[in-house]
Amino acid sequence: MKLTKAIITVMLVLQGVACAAPFLDDFETDTSANYTDTVTFGSGTPSFNVTGGMLNVLNDGNITYDVFHNTARLAIGETVSVDLLSGAQDVYLTISTTNRGPNTGSEDGIRLNWIGSMRARIYNDGSGENIVHADEATPSSLYITRDTDTSYTYGYDSTELNTGVTIAGTAGIDMQVGIETYGSGTRVWDNLQIADTTTRPAINSFTVSSTEISEAGDITFKWHATNVDTATLNGTDVTGLSPLHHDSDRVRRIHASHHQQRWLHDKPIHLYHDWRNILHRRPG
Repeated sequence: MKLTKAIITVMLVLQGVACAAPFLDDFETDTSANYTDTVTFGSGTPSFNVTGGMLNVLNDGNITYDVFHNTARLAIGETVSVDLLSGAQDVYLTISTTNRGPNTGSEDGIRLNWIGSMRARIYNDGSGENIVHADEATPSSLYITRDTDTSYTYGYDSTELNTGVTIAGTAGIDMQVGIETYGSGTRVWDNLQIADTTTRPAINSFTVSSTEISEAGDITFKWHATNVDTATLNGTDVTGLSPLHHDSDRVRRIHASHHQQRWLHDKPIHLYHDWRNILHRRPG
């Protein structure tokens, strides 16, 4: 079977400008004394520990169990994030006006919840509102960004889930941060951190002159990115280069079958249709 057209795909990877995070706990040492744990719903004997370079949270029943850092605070223009390594569903990254989830009466905050899909529970003076998102992905990280004194965005990995929520009661307060779990099981976390939002690398635009070729010709890639130290395109350093011209002779098809394609180029060029998903949005 001859291939009459070749779809051009590329991957642009950014390395952010080096910066010191306002707060980072990578759990490489036992920092458990820096946290306060609270049961905010139900009763039981859950526990947590910091071992093996990870934060391990053990929940023993149908209870909501919170583990909050004692001193870390989320200020305007910062993002808090945490890596979820393994464990049962129904986990939260939470910001609150107190040292526990804002679901116990009069607090304000956000509880970003993964339960097999994503949802956010927004609290204004203890009154909660659920925002349900259709994303069914299993996240490797969760994040919440404080854009202004009272407005926030949030998401997982490189996916932003909303365009901003307003919580009036957080005005003038540096928000406390922590994680929560609900239901039995062990959850394993890493890299609880707060970073300056302005230092995160971001792809603002990415375009290509053609997404497929049927004969030899030139293809031009153009992009604009901010807060970037280096950029690579399929493993090739393209720092400072935009637009980039690529000769499609180098990716011209030799032959193909329904299960195999061979190229003259040593690597096929991959262009993700949604370029936002190629940016690992980890602060710092």
